[in-house]
Amino acid sequence: MPKQSKIKWRDKDIRELQRVVRNFNQKISRVAKKDPTKAEFLPQKISTKALQGRIGTRKDFKRELASLQRFSKRGAERIQVTESGLTLTQYEIKEVKNKVRITNIKRAIERKKLDVTEREGVMGQVAERGLRPKAFSLNKSQKEWEKFVESLEREISSNFKLEQLEKYKQNYLQGLIDNLGTKGEELANLLKDVSPEKLFSNSVTNPLLSIDFIYDPLELETIIDAKIEAWREVIWKIYLLVILKQQPTPKIVEFGVGVYIIFLLINSSMGIQ
Repeated sequence: MPKQSKIKWRDKDIRELQRVVRNFNQKISRVAKKDPTKAEFLPQKISTKALQGRIGTRKDFKRELASLQRFSKRGAERIQVTESGLTLTQYEIKEVKNKVRITNIKRAIERKKLDVTEREGVMGQVAERGLRPKAFSLNKSQKEWEKFVESLEREISSNFKLEQLEKYKQNYLQGLIDNLGTKGEELANLLKDVSPEKLFSNSVTNPLLSIDFIYDPLELETIIDAKIEAWREVIWKIYLLVILKQQPTPKIVEFGVGVYIIFLLINSSMGIQ
């Protein structure tokens, strides 16, 4: 999953940002002046600088501007009081619904890529729980609502998934070192150049590559060795894919495939499954 390029700000981007922010803030002022009782329930005014600070990519830029512009629609400022006591504008309710929809689309794509099922063990189940659809509900306390909205804001960020994968990789490698000793360090060194996405997808879909907490020293030694060889095979597959994507000459492809076959034969002769 390539990280999206950081936005390169152009003068016209800043001008557009200023225009949209100005219109957004002006409507808040108009509504509050007309009916002061609504003031505390309206969106908070925002500065161009603050908005610019939370935009990391061109995709973020377009999404944030579109969101602010939707407040200009007639009726967006109408207040709704929920059964749980939340007092929200129609604008906020619709924006949160939209963010839930975007989040669930992203999660569905990730579930399909991983094809996570309960058969894949504990780590697969954990991954599946983290990718289950989010449910939209107004039956929340004010604190619960604010926490829910904050989590959505983080997750729809363009680089949220990559940041999560990088964090997962750090925890995975540290877990190997902490729980598997010297062999764990060997495996961590082997995996340091594997992309976070490849490490995640392989470790949650292959029980052999998950971090197991095993206390029998003999069994532990055997399983660690098997893990190392399994990861080596994954790395070779990644290496071959990279070669093939670069449109190599037939001789280079033949060499790469030949090396991989030799690798499998060596493992087979050593009794590694």
